[in-house]
Amino acid sequence: MLTTAAAATPVFTVSLASAVTIAGGVLAVVDSALRFRRPGGNAVLAILALVIGLLLLVRVFGPVQPYVSTSIPVLSLSVALTVVLLVELLVKAARKSGVLWLTIVATLVCGVAAVIAFLKVG
Repeated sequence: MLTTAAAATPVFTVSLASAVTIAGGVLAVVDSALRFRRPGGNAVLAILALVIGLLLLVRVFGPVQPYVSTSIPVLSLSVALTVVLLVELLVKAARKSGVLWLTIVATLVCGVAAVIAFLKVG
């Protein structure tokens, strides 16, 4: 016989900070995937952005915490991801290989996520 507490579905609340951080991680992962598909790009930066973006998503997204977890703080991951995306914007070969507007949006959103994590808003 199931009790009411056992039958309750798990709840995942989304705050402003986690929504912005998840959006930044998803944008960075999509940008990295598009960089892999285009020839002539700098794959090292794309791999680095992909790994940091996935770590950021794992850190912020609560339902995956029982299966995969990381102890790296959100602020460190979002700052590192912002720096890698900025380097991708500055490197000429990397600028040609990706979708420029997606990289700019991902950089801005990850920067906002870093500021929100620093200020502990949400």
